[in-house]
Amino acid sequence: MFTRQSKLILFFTLVCLCFFLFNCAKNPVEPNFNHPDDSRNPSNNPSNPPPPNQPTIQLSPPAPINFNSVELKWTCSNMDPNKLKHFEIWMGTSPGNYQLKGNSGKNTSFQVSNLTPNTNYFFVIKAIGYDGGILAMSNEVSFNLPNPPTIQLLPPTPMGFNSVRLDWTYSNINLSEIMYFEIWMGTSPGNYQYKGNSGQNTSFQVDNLTPNTTYYFVIKAIKIDNTSFKSNEVSYFYAIGN
Repeated sequence: MFTRQSKLILFFTLVCLCFFLFNCAKNPVEPNFNHPDDSRNPSNNPSNPPPPNQPTIQLSPPAPINFNSVELKWTCSNMDPNKLKHFEIWMGTSPGNYQLKGNSGKNTSFQVSNLTPNTNYFFVIKAIGYDGGILAMSNEVSFNLPNPPTIQLLPPTPMGFNSVRLDWTYSNINLSEIMYFEIWMGTSPGNYQYKGNSGQNTSFQVDNLTPNTTYYFVIKAIKIDNTSFKSNEVSYFYAIGN
């Protein structure tokens, strides 16, 4: 037999249970399968933007300078200059694998030289604090340095009394990128004087050669961006009767 007191306790227990079940049905609790350290947790996913006011570095695509050099430039947000010691430049030939290339101090640009043509390079920038810790690391950018343009100067062709014709070919560049070809000539290896230009023609006749003299020639291509590259050197001995 239930006493009056036990009946009251049972009644209030049933009321509380019904109230709890009603609230659960109205506001279901979704299970959370994310561990705080689990990379699947959206708050720990590196693809999500960083928290507000956290330092960030945005590395721009590399800009080629010449045939074996590029310039890196980057911008920073929320970087405390009083905590920043310097920026480190890291480079590798496969994604995610880098070696330290140097540091730029607090400058946000850096020139990388002595690159090998036709090679994929990958770059990141790290901001280093005075305590040696990493304040921020940039995105990764890649760059493939193309093979440099070349000129192949062929052996000179005699053109009658005291004249020769120079002919050459070029590769790894479009003719539309070249303003003109310059012809340089001298009487000792590596020492030349300007002889003239052929426009965009790949041949040039040199006249008034001195008999019994060895001449040395190179061709220099002047590009529309005012940079240049030159050919191999060829020699020619002009003797009377050539």
